[in-house]
Amino acid sequence: MCNRQGPWLGPIQLATPIPLVWATLIAMALIAAVVVFAAFGRYTRRANVFGQLVPSAGLLSLPGSSSGTITRVYVEEGQNVRKGEPLVEISSEQTSAKLGVIQSLVSSQLRSEATRMHLQLGNQRRVSAQQVAGLHDKIDMLHDEIIEIDSEIVDKKKTAERADKFLTKLRPLLKMGYVSEYQMEEKEAAAMQAHSQIKELSRQRLDTMQQISQAQQQLLQLPYDLAEKQYTIEGLLSKNSQLQAQNELQRGEVVRAPVDGMVSALLIKSGQAVTAGQPLLSVLPKDSLLQAQFLVPSSAIGFVSPGNRVVMRYQAFPYQKFGQQYGSVASVSRSALSADEIKSLLGPTTSSPLYRVIVTLDRQTIDSSRRTLALKPGMAVSADILLDRRRLWQWVFEPLEGMREQLQSAPEHKN
Repeated sequence: MCNRQGPWLGPIQLATPIPLVWATLIAMALIAAVVVFAAFGRYTRRANVFGQLVPSAGLLSLPGSSSGTITRVYVEEGQNVRKGEPLVEISSEQTSAKLGVIQSLVSSQLRSEATRMHLQLGNQRRVSAQQVAGLHDKIDMLHDEIIEIDSEIVDKKKTAERADKFLTKLRPLLKMGYVSEYQMEEKEAAAMQAHSQIKELSRQRLDTMQQISQAQQQLLQLPYDLAEKQYTIEGLLSKNSQLQAQNELQRGEVVRAPVDGMVSALLIKSGQAVTAGQPLLSVLPKDSLLQAQFLVPSSAIGFVSPGNRVVMRYQAFPYQKFGQQYGSVASVSRSALSADEIKSLLGPTTSSPLYRVIVTLDRQTIDSSRRTLALKPGMAVSADILLDRRRLWQWVFEPLEGMREQLQSAPEHKN
């Protein structure tokens, strides 16, 4: 027994299994990693939203104003167009078994009527010009008559004066018996005739002057008469033009580009029947950049502000292959959209308040392995709006910080 308890055996030791040591070291390392991660790690709060790409200047949807059949399509999707350039032609002509194409017949009749009115207008101008020339000639002729009458009056006055003087000399001779009564009466008759001729010439001169005055009045009135006739005919021509325009509209129409831009969506083809108001194609205005438009619910709008970065994923370009795209919040609507606005954008799918958020894209294209692909209006986009970036420990202690602020503000409200 004493030998068994000898010092040569050494002190008693407990053997520790090796796996337990490694487990302890690993646990301590993990705890240290968690502490370091919590102290220095960061987390960004995100708002997940959905939307679509829209042009900054708006996408112009061009409808037809009349029903009919597409007879010609002048453009292709993706083609650049200039303002006023024809895009689509629509025919609305109706055919009668007896008369043929009604609109063509009406158009021919209206053009013939317009031609007759133009000829009538020209004839009125020519007749008026002839009347003016005739009145000028008449006034000149009457002035010549006035000159002749004045000359004759002068001559007749001289004759009357000589006759009066001769009678004055004959009267003493008649008393003395040197002149007979017959001769005296004959000379008196000649003098009276001379005075009568002067009165007649004066009356003729007055009549001629009245004719000149009437001719001058007619000359002044002619432009007004011509203008009145012209206004009447031009009014009829205007109505004719309106009827022609209405007939041409019923006959068909040509939809033209309202602005310079690019055809982004062609919704019809030649031979297709369309109704009035039906969208035919869309035009993307020139130099219009694409933006992302999101409708953000009120639960996520509180921390969204201009300048927030946005991570986007286009459904047409899977992010697993093409990667994520980036942008920045450009604007946030100050008030929620109305029910009608939400209905026009999304349809009757939601009744919760939504805010419009516009995001400026960092790039207008997507790079593929072979070529650069252009983004198109209307593409669906899902995105994460990066709201707030903090350290992890700040997120952990945020509820406690909120409680502390509430406790500090409570006495202030009581005071």
